Amino acid sequence: MTQFHVELKGMGIVSALGMGLKSNVDAIYSGSTKMSERVTSLPYLKNPNFLVGQLDIGCDLDQRLVNVLEFAFHESCENAGMCIDDLRNAGVFVGSTGGNYAHEEMAYHQERALNPQTVQTHIWRGLGSMAQEFASRFKISGPVMTFSTACTSSALAIVTAATFLEQGRLEYAIVIGVDLLSALTLEGFQSLLLYDSLGCRPFDLDRNGLNLGEGCAILILARQKSAAPSFLLTSGVSFNDNTHLTASLLDGRIVANVLSDALKRADIAPSEVVAIKAHGTGTRDNDLAEGRGIAKLFGDDVPPFSSLKAYCGHTLGAAGVLETVAWLACLARGFIPPSKGFQKLDPEIGISPAVKSQVARSGYYLFQFFGFGGSCCAFTIKFDSKGTS
Repeated sequence: MTQFHVELKGMGIVSALGMGLKSNVDAIYSGSTKMSERVTSLPYLKNPNFLVGQLDIGCDLDQRLVNVLEFAFHESCENAGMCIDDLRNAGVFVGSTGGNYAHEEMAYHQERALNPQTVQTHIWRGLGSMAQEFASRFKISGPVMTFSTACTSSALAIVTAATFLEQGRLEYAIVIGVDLLSALTLEGFQSLLLYDSLGCRPFDLDRNGLNLGEGCAILILARQKSAAPSFLLTSGVSFNDNTHLTASLLDGRIVANVLSDALKRADIAPSEVVAIKAHGTGTRDNDLAEGRGIAKLFGDDVPPFSSLKAYCGHTLGAAGVLETVAWLACLARGFIPPSKGFQKLDPEIGISPAVKSQVARSGYYLFQFFGFGGSCCAFTIKFDSKGTS
């Protein structure tokens, strides 16, 4: 993968913070969170008492996925100043840990309640079905690709879509990150002792795990045409660290190498990075590896870095697109979003995230994501504040 010249033309988002860019930016700017203490969308949960970032979209489970995809897509088109007809030949790149797990779980439990003997014959649809249905619904004829690499899923979708554009294989790409709450992920993280009932505290000494959230965000990418677009994707890199199935290499070497590679591909020095969108899950090992990696790369001149996960929960495979959209929308409003949940410096990490918002300067921003299975993804985006005025 080489240097990119890809415009981020349009954005749309639905998260626990609200429907649309304005609601999400307003919440982050005011320091609000919209975390719920009880899951209401999964009635079959034996114990629904999880702290979650839950969507409030007022519809039955069967329609939730359709509704959030349609809302985010229409907003991204409006934000780009485009209509759906302009995107008929676009590629569709979808990243998710499961996509429609919640729907499939519900169907399974409904079948089980009606006739326990049919449980073994239930057909589970995959992520590909969801992506194909989206393309079909909006009559989009370009290639459809899906990515399920844990928490880097939709970040990898961004990098892959940008590669298609850079190679001239597409004019536009629609990149989707979506994940809804499911019993599989909630109970799975709890069983791994990675769930924090007191709330996510990225990089904090007393951090004790993550909180899950759900949401959907969409980015419309295009080959660069403007001389100075508001947002220009300038590099992207992915890497797999096979040190451990669920844990990172704790000394930060892998993280530092991945971030360094992203900067080199963009032909920029660490000193040119204005700020970092950290992954920051609030789990012991991830934050330790990530924090040490940042410190290793930047030395005594660490730029401001922050995590968004305490605002609306960790949206897993959707995080790549969702957090990028939320972060860029904040930059467009004129501020760098701060971290929430941080109070005490962890001496093993040695650096602290930014806890107050700062003015968003023009320049390069670094985005990074890490996931189970050792998946790593990072990219750089050049922000021109004049383009958002």
